[in-house]
Amino acid sequence: MSRSPSEGNRLGAATTSAFDVSRRTQSGAIGIAGCILAAGLVLLRLLARRPARRVGLAVIIPSAGRPEVLHDTVLSLHRQSLQPAQIIVSVPDEDSVLPATREWCDIVYGPKGSCHQRNRGVAAVRSDIEFVSFIDDDIELRDDYFERLMRAFSAHPSLVLACGDELADGGVAYSDRVALGIGRREARQMLADDRLYRRSPTTFMTEYVRDRWDVLSRVADIACGVRGDWLPRWLIPANNMSIRRSVLHSVKFDERMPLYAWMEDYDFTLTCAKFGRVARLMDCRLVHLGATGGRVSPKRLGFVQVMNPIYIWSKRHRAYSAGSMLIFVARILAGNIVGFPRHPSERWQRLQGNAQALAMALRGDLRPERMADISD
Repeated sequence: MSRSPSEGNRLGAATTSAFDVSRRTQSGAIGIAGCILAAGLVLLRLLARRPARRVGLAVIIPSAGRPEVLHDTVLSLHRQSLQPAQIIVSVPDEDSVLPATREWCDIVYGPKGSCHQRNRGVAAVRSDIEFVSFIDDDIELRDDYFERLMRAFSAHPSLVLACGDELADGGVAYSDRVALGIGRREARQMLADDRLYRRSPTTFMTEYVRDRWDVLSRVADIACGVRGDWLPRWLIPANNMSIRRSVLHSVKFDERMPLYAWMEDYDFTLTCAKFGRVARLMDCRLVHLGATGGRVSPKRLGFVQVMNPIYIWSKRHRAYSAGSMLIFVARILAGNIVGFPRHPSERWQRLQGNAQALAMALRGDLRPERMADISD
């Protein structure tokens, strides 16, 4: 059956119209898909630039007389992949903090002394905080330190106190480095080059490398009736120490040990061990710069080197026997006599402080706070 010319024209026009609609629909779909893709790319960029996640963690930094070093440490915390919810700086005076530091943290003031300043910082922790980290003002943390720390606390409910693993310590004189101290830039490069444990799960310290002094201490422990597990010295150093907030309701730093409260970290560790597990997290890496300044005189240091271990023993911690205390004090005296301090005058002043503390201990006078009365 033949169609009229008008019918053919109408059919062609309808076909052309349907083709135009289909082409416009395809173009619209392509445009919408392009817009969605562009929006997705913008969103990815925004997510990449967003600040690091925050966690219920407060960081307390006691400091005195080193405002520049403190400022760099506070700024370094903001490079963490998991940022703390609160940063508290505890100082004895206004001069210990730069004006530029104040916008990055909360400032609390109180008496000078590491124990006083840490306790003052704890009092300023917000109520929503679950974990508290204490670090020194001359610490550089690897960028994933807090992320790995929180992972360990979450995975191990019995863990109550932990520290990281020092990649290097600028406060110790090694044979290949005469001068003390590590620069901030050098520390960052060391941490950037450090690949150990970066991709591994949380690793706890399971063995402690003991020297001959530790063997003698263990023998003394056995002789004094101490059995089972024992805590090595300096297991949880105060320069990077993290604790569950719930434990801090029952434990605090002993303020009878004033100023540079030598061994306060060991005393704190022994007390916290009553509430759960303490451990060193080998994948939480850091560098201790060992900055100079802010320390006590050699004579005062010599006093606390002898007085504080005896005073801590008097508290009758289960894992710290009289034999271990005596071995520990003997080690300190031997080091000062043989010449651990490189400068002869410093060695003599330390020995004077040692002798003064020994004389007091022999009289039964165990007052570590007397350190503040010793003239420099």
